[in-house]
Amino acid sequence: MQSKKKLINGNLQSKKIPSNGDKALAGITLFDWKKEKNRLEILNEVGLAVTQMLDLDQILKYTENILVVRLGIAECLIYLWDGEVDNYKMWHSYGVEDRMTQEIEMNRQAGMDFVQEIANTRKAMFVPKINEDQRFKSEMRNRYRDHYYFGFPLISRTMVIGVIELISPSLPTYESENIFFLESLGREIGVAIDNAFLVAKAKKQQDDAMTLYQLGTRISSSLILSEVLEAVADSARSLLKTEIGVVGLFQESCQNIKIWSASGEDARKLEGLTINLEENSFGSKLYARETISGRTSQQFKHPPFNERNIDFKEFDSFLAIPLHLGEIFLGIIGVISRKPRNFNKRDTQLLKQLGYQVFVAIENARLHQQLRYGAALEEQNRLARELHDNLAQAMGYIKIKAIMSHDMLVKQDFEKAHVHLDELINTTSVLYTDIREAIFNLRNTDSDHGDFFSALQEYLTEYQQYYGLEVRFTMDDSSSLEFSPEVANQLMRIVQEALSNVRRHACAQKVWIHCWQDQGEIKISIEDDGSGFDPQEFSTGETSKQSFGLQIMRERVQYINGELKIDSEPGKGTKILIQIPSIYIR
Repeated sequence: MQSKKKLINGNLQSKKIPSNGDKALAGITLFDWKKEKNRLEILNEVGLAVTQMLDLDQILKYTENILVVRLGIAECLIYLWDGEVDNYKMWHSYGVEDRMTQEIEMNRQAGMDFVQEIANTRKAMFVPKINEDQRFKSEMRNRYRDHYYFGFPLISRTMVIGVIELISPSLPTYESENIFFLESLGREIGVAIDNAFLVAKAKKQQDDAMTLYQLGTRISSSLILSEVLEAVADSARSLLKTEIGVVGLFQESCQNIKIWSASGEDARKLEGLTINLEENSFGSKLYARETISGRTSQQFKHPPFNERNIDFKEFDSFLAIPLHLGEIFLGIIGVISRKPRNFNKRDTQLLKQLGYQVFVAIENARLHQQLRYGAALEEQNRLARELHDNLAQAMGYIKIKAIMSHDMLVKQDFEKAHVHLDELINTTSVLYTDIREAIFNLRNTDSDHGDFFSALQEYLTEYQQYYGLEVRFTMDDSSSLEFSPEVANQLMRIVQEALSNVRRHACAQKVWIHCWQDQGEIKISIEDDGSGFDPQEFSTGETSKQSFGLQIMRERVQYINGELKIDSEPGKGTKILIQIPSIYIR
């Protein structure tokens, strides 16, 4: 007689395969052996299949197919752990009527929570007849009179990540063997679901980082305060997919927060409203660095605004975070939903990360607004734009990459962490060069100590030594070309910005600078042998670091009543012509 080893409660046992002579036992044992063989085949099949699946919905549909088609289960429910609500949530079901799923959820909330019990004990639960167990409500006992209940955990990395509940009229023949089989099935499915969650989380983090970077770039594309605030409000709304996004700034003189921009349908009516900072008020909590979210009906007996002429009942849910730059309170970013919504930890984190992008943008926009008048103030404004263009965006990118590197190290995913750290090194190297050039340009700006062209020649000589770019300077009739310190300073800055653009974007080897007088105008040409570009792209609203540089140059030329012309073509270098009135010669 042959024998076949089988698993019972984790131990290998021998079970005889009947021969022709075992007529009395043949029907029972052969049937039993075939069932066991089928179970082992299913476990093997599931083990192979789930290792190739990383999509959660695909895994759940496959699990349903195994339970319903292969095992003949009538109804099943699959619960998975949801960290945002700190509970097991129903993710998938088959065959269960809606009214019964509602009944089951009501039982869970009333304390008859088999799912939580199975998760806590990490053991399967078997009820042979539902109608004889008083733990089930009468409606369930009547609906499932001849059904059994079986629940088992989904385990991965020592964690119970979910629970499967089965309801079926077919009573298993061997209770212990079926328990062991389904628990084994639960472990294989649990690992697959866990892997799918990890992959989805990693992809979501990557998508969030890219979205935040793009939104940060959009927010940073303007230095006009109203445009920046409008971009912030709209970015908050689109990032969290809500109907309304708002941004408010702290008014120290009035000791309140004023809503400066609101994005979304019919949201403009919120603009101009103010939030007071009285003790224990909505505003005071934000001022004290507290993030606030919830249902408006529960949080506010009255609207949080000082103005009471708005019907706040049309807004159902909200999330608001404070903006602090060190110890300085800047204001708030908030989102509002007209539909019920429970804002979770991820929502809060995303809005905070958007806030990190906003600090410098708002401060630079304010600086731009405050420093529009006067030559000295105009110079500070240009510096703010350069830092905003390069340093702020790069630091935002570095922060995002540092967070992602930290997350990968915590997960001990050293390969991905290494990739993020390499990108950090490359970004900081470029940033270091840009900052060093900015400091070098500041040191060589003052033309008060001598004539402009002597200072320019000295600057170009040092520039070649620092950056290895060959710069040739020529001029006509230098004896008659001297400028006031203010004009000389602007011209020096224009040349510096042009050389910075060449170094960053043109990939040029040589630059020619020529100055001459022509019919009542002073002309300075700056030409390179670099890659060139299509000027039409910048006249149609395209934004980039190079376009910011050209915009800065154009504003400086306009400041001294001049004109800037650009002649460029991809692959054929760039020529910039500056024309200013001769009245600036002294």
